[in-house]
Amino acid sequence: LPLAAPGPRMPLVRFLHRALALAREVAEAGDVSANTAREWRLLARQMRNEGGWAMRVCERAAVELQRRWYWAVQQGEAAAIDALASPQGSAFRRPALPTGLAAPLVPTVLPFHTFTYPLDAREIRLISHRNALRLSFTTLGGSAPWLPAHVYAPPPAPAPHIRIGYVSSDFNNHPLSHLMQSVFGMHDRARFRVYCYATTPPDGTVHRQKIEAEADVFVSCAAWSTQRIVEQIARDRIHVLVNLNGYTKGARNEIFAARPAPVLVAFMGFAGTLGAGWCDYVVTDPVVCPPWTVRSEVRAERRRRARERPEMQEVGREPAALDADPAASRDRTDADPGARAAGRAARQREWAGELAWDFGELDPEEDGAHTGEAGGDGWVYTERMIYMPHTYFVNDHRQGFREDDELRELQSAEELWLAEQDARYKMRRELFPQLGDDVFIFANFNQLYKIDPTLFRLWLRILERVPAAIIWLLRFPAAGEEHLHRVATEWAGADVARRVVFTDVAPKHMHIKRGRIADAFLDTTECNAHTTAVDILWSGTPVLTWPRHEHKLCSRVAASVACATGQGRAMVVGSADEYVERAVEWATAARHEYTYDCPPPGRAPILAPDPHTGYVKHRICHGPAMDIRLQLFMARDCSRLFDTRRWTRNLERGYAEAWRRWVAGDDEPDDDCDDDSAPAPEPDPAAVRALGPPDRRKTRWSLRIERRIADALATPAGRQRAVYAPPGGSIWVLDEDDAMPSQAWVREMLAW
Repeated sequence: LPLAAPGPRMPLVRFLHRALALAREVAEAGDVSANTAREWRLLARQMRNEGGWAMRVCERAAVELQRRWYWAVQQGEAAAIDALASPQGSAFRRPALPTGLAAPLVPTVLPFHTFTYPLDAREIRLISHRNALRLSFTTLGGSAPWLPAHVYAPPPAPAPHIRIGYVSSDFNNHPLSHLMQSVFGMHDRARFRVYCYATTPPDGTVHRQKIEAEADVFVSCAAWSTQRIVEQIARDRIHVLVNLNGYTKGARNEIFAARPAPVLVAFMGFAGTLGAGWCDYVVTDPVVCPPWTVRSEVRAERRRRARERPEMQEVGREPAALDADPAASRDRTDADPGARAAGRAARQREWAGELAWDFGELDPEEDGAHTGEAGGDGWVYTERMIYMPHTYFVNDHRQGFREDDELRELQSAEELWLAEQDARYKMRRELFPQLGDDVFIFANFNQLYKIDPTLFRLWLRILERVPAAIIWLLRFPAAGEEHLHRVATEWAGADVARRVVFTDVAPKHMHIKRGRIADAFLDTTECNAHTTAVDILWSGTPVLTWPRHEHKLCSRVAASVACATGQGRAMVVGSADEYVERAVEWATAARHEYTYDCPPPGRAPILAPDPHTGYVKHRICHGPAMDIRLQLFMARDCSRLFDTRRWTRNLERGYAEAWRRWVAGDDEPDDDCDDDSAPAPEPDPAAVRALGPPDRRKTRWSLRIERRIADALATPAGRQRAVYAPPGGSIWVLDEDDAMPSQAWVREMLAW
């Protein structure tokens, strides 16, 4: 990787050459200078796990080699063109891992288990990272003898199609297919060509058949070796390869570790970071992944703050942290002005040096706790984000789950709403014939492993305060019913325990249909309802959710989809106490009345008329939860949450920008390109008065992002691209929608 080469500027190459020059100086000098020793110490701080750092460097260098190959071909270099047919012996040899590097150990806790364990950001990050390192080592370290010595040849430039490859074990009767089955056929065929690689055999369901029929190319490769799949992807000249599994059952992540395509993206399958050098982007939104949890965004923010207030930086510490440190305050007070100036200059040099050697997430095991700043060691994601404008969570409910189409034939909104209430009442009496009409039904349809002791205590508190309420759970699995009843009896008494009610799991269509029976859905907080939350919102039932952790995507999904309906403020709370109070408010304020009328001629009534009078009895409900239900149900056909086609167009903008950035080299952080030298906008004092210093900084951070996005949309070129994508940072996909986009919701949620 020489410094002088065709194509875009290569920040990683400059960084590595600078590090190499420093290493040679240290190795060759008998007595290094104080400045050299300081630089060496700062570089070493970036390599907490030297073997992992080396593997990540090899993976990133392979990306640069493939990009240089692409540029050399585009510029007509004969050697590069010849290498496409005969790459052996070319200049594009894959970087080799250091000789003697031991296989990295993996934690006993699997990445999927972090969803329900109370772990901090660094622990979650390292569990994924160590698993990713093991996969990288297995693939690149000699355990895959089929891997060629050269990087895989780059695909030709799109002419005009960008080739998208989706790899999944779940193109069957699985929640992923329920959610995504229409996306593959909705891609714009004038700009994209869609390839699906199914790593499991067909199950004969309509979901598999639909995906097979609507993809441009569907490859059933369940019985294939990893080598054959990788080579097929390389032959197909895929530009963007999408991992729909992550760390879930049936994943074939070795395919991505071999990097057969230039741009690697992950989403939907695994609700968290992969912590991997073989994943470039995760498709998310800023509600589920706030920017201060993303390493590239934290790095950019630290540099911005250093430029904005260099005199106040002490290895990243906030002035407030200095003021709270008696030793630091005493040093500043007792020292004479000259000593204070010298100390400040030393701190500035240390800060500048640390930033100069900070090249992103090359070693996710770095310990940033010493920075004492927002995102210092609270970041999780080594990947960059493709931030979607409303929610990242796609679904197919508008196309695939329309059991109530007969209701849509009604002419007026009033008739439709009355018919929906009748359908709810009928199903409620069929499923719970013993319940009185005044009983408020809370529900949760998640698998029972998502219920942690803290949450279960909250639910019991709610039932204690609302005697006329039950909570409806599923036998998912059946063994959990006995355990939860026993614990409920021990903690809250037999009366409350009797109001924890279980039913069997229903088939998918019936599950969605009977979700309307519940008056409110109480979400699990350590790991939310994901697909289930969308099912419930489609039925019109309000979801009460608490995004409990900023650093856990899985605990924020329900907040994302709730915000996408436009009813986020009504359904998202910010604390355990608020969760309980909101649920109690919904239940205690609920009321109902009865109306009677004759069924209209020529239309069969949903509820059976009284055999003596011929009148139909309607149960009409009122209250805060019912007001939300009315908004959700009546607006769902125009809701951004259920607009799959719009979601797909926005995703395509993200794919196109990811490809453009790879070609231009803008996917690497480049400190020579600074698009944000203006000071941060100040938030409304009234809005941040109750916030602590970390949340105030995050509020300013969010405002700055909103300002950048507004600036990007202010130009004709920006409106045409419809993305904001600073070099080395995340991609923010924009939308012409006038409703509140996700980058505004994240600031709103800080104030809630």
